[in-house]
Amino acid sequence: MKKVKIKRLLVFFGIVIGLCFAGYRWATPLTRNTLKKELLHSAHILNSKWSKSISKANDGYQAKFNSPTLLVDDIFGSMKGPATSNTFLLNEKEEELYWITGLNVSANVEDKNQEDANDFVCHVNFDHSQIEHFSRFDLEERINLQIPQLITLTKGGLDFDFPEGFGYPIFSNEKIVLGTQALNLNDKSAFFKIDYDFVLSFQKDKEKRLKPLYMRYVILSLPYDENDLEHQDRESMYSDSKVRCVITRGNNLGFNGVNAKGEPITSFWKVPKGKHTYRSAFEEYIKLDTIMTLHKINSHVHPYSESIELRDITADSTVFKSLVTNKQDKIGLREITSFSSVKGVKLYPDHKYEIVQEVNNTSEGEIEMMGSMFLYFYDHKLDKKLRSIL
Repeated sequence: MKKVKIKRLLVFFGIVIGLCFAGYRWATPLTRNTLKKELLHSAHILNSKWSKSISKANDGYQAKFNSPTLLVDDIFGSMKGPATSNTFLLNEKEEELYWITGLNVSANVEDKNQEDANDFVCHVNFDHSQIEHFSRFDLEERINLQIPQLITLTKGGLDFDFPEGFGYPIFSNEKIVLGTQALNLNDKSAFFKIDYDFVLSFQKDKEKRLKPLYMRYVILSLPYDENDLEHQDRESMYSDSKVRCVITRGNNLGFNGVNAKGEPITSFWKVPKGKHTYRSAFEEYIKLDTIMTLHKINSHVHPYSESIELRDITADSTVFKSLVTNKQDKIGLREITSFSSVKGVKLYPDHKYEIVQEVNNTSEGEIEMMGSMFLYFYDHKLDKKLRSIL
């Protein structure tokens, strides 16, 4: 009788293990890497702890963070590698106004120089809670008007600073979130550990008053055929070439919605070989109700992009064109230029704007693409409010 029970238990556990293995095998790359990371951290094989320290800098303060360790053991593209994030308070012991002025990030890989190590950065995010943040500034009408990310950095643009005299205001005891994700586009034999250093620069309002910036996010989005998600080939009013727009389900890949014409749109799509131009209406994301002054633009694109541009259709002019330099010896970004200006440039509510992205796919097959811009405007409303209460 005991042998029968033992045999049944062995069969049961064998089935469970088999199902787990099958589930892991058929899971998306992101899910597999997440499960693997959790196992390695839970077993204390890799460091699972974040660290934080704050020190006085030459002109203000620096909060330095180091991430948990991640394992790079395979090729994985954008949004598919292991990721880590954590919530912090810059100073829970006081309630003071701080000004975020910059974010700089670097990757650490043993036996690799800084340039090569940074190739394994998919993206870095600095987020906050919209509900907490805007409620504390009595600006509830702004909740959910933008994504929670305040800053997103990628390879080619890991050093970020606001123009002199400007910053993004947060409270010292306000929740912020730092996160990063690993990327590996080239090294098929990879098997190494990686971690990331963050340096968040800030000022204290009681020591130096800055001008507030308000971030708005625009992302290039293309229509796709809901009845043919995997094999769409159509002429689009948003592009000068035929595109194959794809919803990559299961990978948490960004924005999907509906444009002004009622067409379903996606922010991730497939690009065939060759040169292509893609366009997306600015008004899908931002409707200006007054003249606004733009002081900072930070762009986010994938390899094989050549540029991403904010165009004024009404004036037939370029507001800013971010130039992208790709690496010549492997897949990856070398540089993404950004816009930063104390004087700023004005955007007008009676003008039409668009995002234009140039891509040159020199690979042997299709590639996944995206393009977005983080726009930082002078926040006149918040500046007036702060001056009246502080």
